[in-house]
Amino acid sequence: MMRLVLMHRIRELGLVLATVLGFLSTNSLAASSPAVPRQIEEYAQKITVLLSKDRPYSSYKEKSFLGSGAIIGKTGNTYYILTAEHTIPNFLVEEYHVTTYDKKQHKVDSILKAPGELDLAVLSFTSGKNYKVASIGDSNKVESGSEIYLSGWRGLQESGEEQQYLVNAGTVTNSPRIAIRGAFVGVSLTYTNETQSGMSGGALINKDNCLIGTHTRVRAFGAPSAGIPVNTALAFLTFLNASSTNGQSPIPTITVENCDNNSLDADASNLLINICNSYNRSPYQQQALLWLDHSLSKNLTEEEVSQFNQEYHSDYTRMNRSSKTPRMANVCKSYRQKTHQDEALRFLQEKIEPETMGNFIEEWFTKSS
Repeated sequence: MMRLVLMHRIRELGLVLATVLGFLSTNSLAASSPAVPRQIEEYAQKITVLLSKDRPYSSYKEKSFLGSGAIIGKTGNTYYILTAEHTIPNFLVEEYHVTTYDKKQHKVDSILKAPGELDLAVLSFTSGKNYKVASIGDSNKVESGSEIYLSGWRGLQESGEEQQYLVNAGTVTNSPRIAIRGAFVGVSLTYTNETQSGMSGGALINKDNCLIGTHTRVRAFGAPSAGIPVNTALAFLTFLNASSTNGQSPIPTITVENCDNNSLDADASNLLINICNSYNRSPYQQQALLWLDHSLSKNLTEEEVSQFNQEYHSDYTRMNRSSKTPRMANVCKSYRQKTHQDEALRFLQEKIEPETMGNFIEEWFTKSS
């Protein structure tokens, strides 16, 4: 009898201990996350902004805090922020503000939503101050097991505690090159970082201070945290630039040497390049490329297809010499960021009508029904 009572009490103690440990692991980022190097923390905080509606730092009940974002471009005094689209309840520009690391509040000038079902948006604000702009990495070079850092703002707590800036460390669990079955459109980067409400839209950074993604999904029910790789975001940003009515690229991005010496950017002429560079063979991507093939077969001449195949010069295109379309899935499978491949893709892009390209991008970022 005494033994049964003792075992019952031990079990009760174990349940209490498990509950306490579970609470601590869920609610204490600092306790559960590896240390973040100071240079990464300082860099991450300078490129990360807080998004709010009406008035920053208002009460919890007013629910003005929306999420986080990263400064990814600058033209003159105009800054551009990449964030998760679900952090923006509506697109009434006059209702939104951003707060930079120096606690300065800025009115949002414009909001641009990603096409299809991609959970991204770009906001802009104007300031004469010189703010840090994120350096763009190549998310295709992110490997499972590598270090990753999440930078964002924690939302107001029910206790009334103010928003708090957080950056924590984790490990990549799925390389962006590998599609995740059943995932939301564009989501192919997963990681062990702990997350809290308000960190959606936050910056995902590698050990070299390069932006490699945008955080969109919290860690819950045994599933890891998840986000959209920056190469996918670049396809969206390039589409915005290619769709510009004044012929200029309104959303520039920068690259630096510590970002793997990559040459990725959002120039309007690089749309097909960034499409192939974000290809991970997900079903909706393959369906979109089949749609593009069908369109190209009706609009390209045999000479143009032949010229593209010769310039692209890969095993796939050599086998495709008799085809009336480039067969874009094979093209993207064999894309390796070679100069001649880039030139061939720019040549092909010039042959595509803007309306056709717009419809293709809508297909690219939409799951097949």
